[in-house]
Amino acid sequence: MHDIMDRVTDISWRTTSGAAIGGFEYEYDAAGRIVSRSHPIGVGDRLASYGMAATAYAAGVYTGVGYDIALGATGGWAAGGTKAAGKEFSHWIPNRVLKRSGSDFWVKKFGRSKFNGNYVTPTRHAQHDPFRHYNSTVKFHALKRQIDRVPRVYYGSLTGCIAGSLSGAGSSEYDKD
Repeated sequence: MHDIMDRVTDISWRTTSGAAIGGFEYEYDAAGRIVSRSHPIGVGDRLASYGMAATAYAAGVYTGVGYDIALGATGGWAAGGTKAAGKEFSHWIPNRVLKRSGSDFWVKKFGRSKFNGNYVTPTRHAQHDPFRHYNSTVKFHALKRQIDRVPRVYYGSLTGCIAGSLSGAGSSEYDKD
């Protein structure tokens, strides 16, 4: 639509059948400057109604969260330890379970990677592995045993995801009225 000075007062997007899928309206002052815009009209994602700037903003948010997940995973990978003297690999999902799949990938690639365990001391390994015996070590409770065995890369990824999501929460200029 246009006002009496032939200025656009609303922008709307329609499907090929003519159904409105979104849009917004402008108001002008006496000098012809846009003084306000109304809420989006129609259905659909609110950010998408504001055009390319919102798309770029959303891409930046998702890129930032992805970066935080990768950074957290990197920290988790480092926290999972390395093969060294006095350390042994403790599986999260034991080989005896992975062998049932019949796949060499699960046993040889995934089974010995830090996506399936951590390098820990023999005492720690004996505390959370019911089949590992070492100096009469007292075993952890079943729940604590599972929490302790989860590969650190997953804890790091989760921490990065939460931190990245919270750091951008509520900061969108497109959400302000």
